[in-house]
Amino acid sequence: MKVLNIDALVTPKRAVTLGGERHIVKEVSAQQFVDSLAKSEKLEAEMAAGGPGATPSKNFEENVEMLLELVPTLPRAVVMPLPLVAVVTLLKFCRGDDDGIVVEGDGEPAQEGGADPKPT
Repeated sequence: MKVLNIDALVTPKRAVTLGGERHIVKEVSAQQFVDSLAKSEKLEAEMAAGGPGATPSKNFEENVEMLLELVPTLPRAVVMPLPLVAVVTLLKFCRGDDDGIVVEGDGEPAQEGGADPKPT
């Protein structure tokens, strides 16, 4: 008999270390993915129509909001002062697009529970 263990798929497998604290990255849920696509589509349509509220800064803010949802222990007050390259790299990593990003890891799944005081 073949068994598909969905629990193994949803166990956190990523973490980011910032300021000496380790933050678990949650997997993107189906609902978050749908919501993100809908926001992107709406923003693209507003930008194409020349809507006043459709700006690149609004798009970036939406991306930061997604980042904060995926890494709930990472405060906005810590993210926003970071250099742009760091925020963009965080966004890519949290979305699973980590090609070319230098990462450390032992291949072990991350533990639930939020920030750890020291990286492992």
